[in-house]
Amino acid sequence: MKPDTYMPLVIGDYLKDTSRLSCEEHGAYLLLLMDYWVNGPLPNNDKNLATICKISALRWRVIRKSIQRYFTVKDGYWRNKRADEELQRANEKSGKARDAANSRWGRSGRIADAYADAMRTDMPGACPASATATASSKVENNPDTAALAADSITALTNDIEKTVSSAHESFGFGLRTMVEMLLSEGHTEAELREAATCAIGRDPKNPNYLRNTVRGRRDDAARTPPRKPRYNPTDASSPDAVRERRTGILAGFGEKLHGNGPASHEEGS
Repeated sequence: MKPDTYMPLVIGDYLKDTSRLSCEEHGAYLLLLMDYWVNGPLPNNDKNLATICKISALRWRVIRKSIQRYFTVKDGYWRNKRADEELQRANEKSGKARDAANSRWGRSGRIADAYADAMRTDMPGACPASATATASSKVENNPDTAALAADSITALTNDIEKTVSSAHESFGFGLRTMVEMLLSEGHTEAELREAATCAIGRDPKNPNYLRNTVRGRRDDAARTPPRKPRYNPTDASSPDAVRERRTGILAGFGEKLHGNGPASHEEGS
């Protein structure tokens, strides 16, 4: 978790240390801690501190003494020991997560090469499904590359889930299994990522959307002549976009007919 998006607050410790603060002082102190968490030690400047607390300079002078006892003024800045400790802990955790991610992505590149090598060594002329099955078998039978494959699938699944952030919460259930199935069918990582991009804003309820999109796009590409991509909301000439416009036009005619119907009847009578 990035330090600037999450600030830990231990309620018991906070209330124990601030039991004698007024409501206004609580608000000012918390705003100072939040700014400290994002921007670091606070400037020893009454005008800036009042601005951070969202109060006037007069009110700040009234409550300053109560707030200042939680800080130490050093080198022109207000420092808070607990905040410094929590920031250091968060930065260390963030650094470890970043190193793990870099290591994971490095392994993901190697597993992709492993699959490619296995595909290249398959029998010439074999059908894609057979080639994929052979490649998967070669990878899975190697403990090292099997572990790399699992990491690669996990990373891809997480990326897809982040991309389709507008999806229903149930979209994540079974998503990893769906990703594994599509990869085993010979679909590429790029195809899965493109399908996830097309799902943005469509609120898919389950990972079947991903399967149908990927398979449908490949089927469309295999047609002679190729059919325009069905799942491409950015293309006004795609079948989905055309259907949506027709539906909107028909709905508009229906509303117009319904609205003018009674009046036309009265005139005719």
